[in-house]
Amino acid sequence: MNLKGMVPPQLGNLSFLISLDIRNNNFHGSLPEELAHLRRLKMINAMNNNFTGAIPSFFGLLPNLHSLYLSFNQLSGNIPPSIFNITKLKNIGLTNNILYGKLPGNVCDNLPNLEHLRLSRNRFDGLIPPNLQNCSKLQILSLSVNDFAGTIPAEIGNLTMLTSLQLGLTYLKGQGTPNLKEIYLGINNLTGVFPASISNASRLTVLDLSNNILSGSIPDSLGNLEFLEVLQIGHNKLIYQNPTSQLTFLTSLTRCRNLRELVIAPNPLNGILPVSIGNFSSSLQIFSAPRCKLRGIIPEEIGNLTNVSSISLFANDLTGFIPKTVKGLQKFQRILIQSNMISGTIPDEICHLQNIGDMSLRENKISGPLPSCLGNLTSLRNLYISSNRLNSSLPESLWSLQDLLVLLATSNSFSGVLSPQIGNLKAISYIDLSYNNFSGMIPSSMGSLQKMIELPLSHNRLDGPIPESFGKLLSLEFLDLSYNNLSGEIPKSSEALMYLKYLNVSFNELSGEIPTGGPFANFTNQSFLSNNALCGASRLQVPPCQGKSHRRTRRKRVLYLFLYSLLGITSVIVASAVGFLILRRRKRNEPLGSTEVSSMRAHERVSHYELRQATNGFREDNLLGSGSFSKVYKGVKDGTIFAVKVTTSCSTPNFKALILEYMPNGTLDKWLHSHDLFLDMLQRLDIMIDVASALDYLHNAEDSFRQTKTIGTIGYIAPEYGQDGLVSTSCDVYSFGIVMMEAFTRRKPSDEMFTGDLTLNIG
Repeated sequence: MNLKGMVPPQLGNLSFLISLDIRNNNFHGSLPEELAHLRRLKMINAMNNNFTGAIPSFFGLLPNLHSLYLSFNQLSGNIPPSIFNITKLKNIGLTNNILYGKLPGNVCDNLPNLEHLRLSRNRFDGLIPPNLQNCSKLQILSLSVNDFAGTIPAEIGNLTMLTSLQLGLTYLKGQGTPNLKEIYLGINNLTGVFPASISNASRLTVLDLSNNILSGSIPDSLGNLEFLEVLQIGHNKLIYQNPTSQLTFLTSLTRCRNLRELVIAPNPLNGILPVSIGNFSSSLQIFSAPRCKLRGIIPEEIGNLTNVSSISLFANDLTGFIPKTVKGLQKFQRILIQSNMISGTIPDEICHLQNIGDMSLRENKISGPLPSCLGNLTSLRNLYISSNRLNSSLPESLWSLQDLLVLLATSNSFSGVLSPQIGNLKAISYIDLSYNNFSGMIPSSMGSLQKMIELPLSHNRLDGPIPESFGKLLSLEFLDLSYNNLSGEIPKSSEALMYLKYLNVSFNELSGEIPTGGPFANFTNQSFLSNNALCGASRLQVPPCQGKSHRRTRRKRVLYLFLYSLLGITSVIVASAVGFLILRRRKRNEPLGSTEVSSMRAHERVSHYELRQATNGFREDNLLGSGSFSKVYKGVKDGTIFAVKVTTSCSTPNFKALILEYMPNGTLDKWLHSHDLFLDMLQRLDIMIDVASALDYLHNAEDSFRQTKTIGTIGYIAPEYGQDGLVSTSCDVYSFGIVMMEAFTRRKPSDEMFTGDLTLNIG
């Protein structure tokens, strides 16, 4: 309902009220003490508001209360002891607040009916009270993401009705937990050995023990969990002690026929993958075992995992070949086997993986040519083959992968010339072909790679000039052409590369004047070493350019005359424009609130650690919004507020994020449909002109790679396009018309005024 303000105390006069539901609003302040008069009240739901201060103690005066939901607020302080004396209470939800202190030792003495206790994502500390076992009807216990210390009380094992446990684990004892289905124990500092007794929870579907300090062996009894779907035990210190070095616990897990996600890394297992992994459930989708000190070969039986989408075995000590049986992995999307000692060639069978998106084979001992059939893998986005022993030339078919984003082929023995067809890689952002034996000229077609950010081509045998077309690589930040045989001048067009931060053309045969404009003002002599015919500014430690001073002086005179001639005309134009803007501003109402936004340093690279610090560990209270493919967090670094758009999981090794300017004024939807915000007609017209300009730019300004899905566009997309999800210029113009209609009428396209035969003719 989007209600705001404070909860009126007059609610306390509704003496017959039994349920108070004010969730998902923008109330602030405290709940009024007058609510203590509502002795018939059974349920209070104030979730997802902005309440602050302490939890009111008067809740203890409500004898009939059975549900108290205060999650997702900003409440602070201790939980009032009076709450733990409401004997009819069944549900307590206090997740995502700023509560702290210790849980009382008698927390469950007077809560015989409690079923759900949710206290996660607060700042509670101290020990977890063993008294929790007295809440014998407890089904959900959530204490995760707090500061509890010590061990998990063994008495929790007596909660026979428990179905979801979210805290930490050392041992479960007592009568067992036959109904327990989910255990989330990740990101604690739990120590001790892996609890073999966990296998007694026979109905367990999810077991997460990741990111702890557990040690000892992984018990084979895990195979008794016949309903297990997810097992995550990575980031511990688990080992495996077996005379044969076979990881027999993996064999035992083949009995878990519902297992779909198996993450065991990193752990120092120091063992061999058994051939029995080919007997895993057909439900298995993810198998992750990097940094586990695995030895031996990749079993051929791995090809039996027909439904697996991702296998990660990188940073181990695996040897042998890539098995040809991989062709059976038809749903494969990621294969990560880098940083091993795998040898042999890349088998042609790998080209059967039509859904592959990420292929990382780097840092192995793979030899031979690159299979030409790789060009058939149209889903391939990232290809990492660097630091191997690959040779021959790059296959011509490789350049047909128009959606390829990253190609890392450095430190191999590739040879031959670079094909002009390389210009077909329109989506590419990173190509590394350094430390090979490529020869010939750099294709001028590379200048069409508009999205290129990094281009290392050093330590090859390339000759000829640097293409003039490189001046069109407007996204380029890193360019290394050193240690080649390049000749000619450095193109003047490269002064247009405003984002270029690193340039190295050392150890070539370049000549002529070093450009001075654009990014070249920031480069030092280290970018131009050992090019004996280069000339330019003295700070670059090269000879001055001869025979140009007189022409330069004459050019300056002409330039000054031209500038002085234009000065008067320009002054008149500027004065007229300023006057027009002042008059236009006076005609408008007060502008939108002028919020000062600290400007970001242009395209600065920020580490994952710095982003975690800036966003408080990607906590939910920093979350600005989320969509189908990303989440956006608010971050603060060095006093600068910015937005962080995370396009992957926050903890994945391939973490990717965009750092964007923080837009505090919100959305057009908010300004059009909120009662306390207003846009006058001229302001709305300005916005629509800007949107039209952006739409024109997207369709006409450049030939760029775009991937579009019609998600969440009901009411805005032309009906004839909505069914098949197709998009076109006509479709976008139609949608723009709908948005423009909404902007000037302040009515959504789904408004009831547009139902039936009633429409708005917009032309």
